Amino acid sequence: MNQVDDKIIIGEFQYHMVSDYDEATLNQRIGITGVVDSKPVIKHSPSRRPFKIRLVDYFVNTWFTVDGVKVLYEGPAFLRKGQHVTLWGKKKHDHFEVIRIETEDFILEID
Repeated sequence: MNQVDDKIIIGEFQYHMVSDYDEATLNQRIGITGVVDSKPVIKHSPSRRPFKIRLVDYFVNTWFTVDGVKVLYEGPAFLRKGQHVTLWGKKKHDHFEVIRIETEDFILEID
């Protein structure tokens, strides 16, 4: 990971920090900071790929909101309501798909 001012490079992609989530365009790679509004819901769901080779039988997704923005993290994210976070990911139509979560204590990142 390389960091330059308000930009960060994760893997092969560059992400830009934005002050207003609503101003970002769809599928834009952005970063936002905020406070977790609600208790995160960690969902375990079975793999539904009958005609493909399954590498795992279950998927784990974590859903939560940060300053009113619905967030999806594909993995277990053990966050608390009221915790300050920095999120890096891609804006989707109805949610923010996160690949990196930074807190004061730890960093979670999808490889």
